Amino acid sequence: MSGSTIGLLSKVVTGTDMVMRSLGNKLSRGLTLNSGETLIPITVGAHAANYAYGPDMAHFTVSKPDLPEIAKGALANYMG
Repeated sequence: MSGSTIGLLSKVVTGTDMVMRSLGNKLSRGLTLNSGETLIPITVGAHAANYAYGPDMAHFTVSKPDLPEIAKGALANYMG
């Protein structure tokens, strides 16, 4: 192995991965998901199905509108 480098390849872990792992662990312990938790895997599954054959016109992104001032004001009370 002289002259070669051995590197570790690790998968990038996203927030979705962490949440899905947590929900999977909850189900594997025999617990039930609440209504909010149930929506997460439904959304992840639908997203994966939509991208199964690559992005289409419905998935091209446009510039994101800025939050309205009233929303920024409401969020300011909860920001660290």
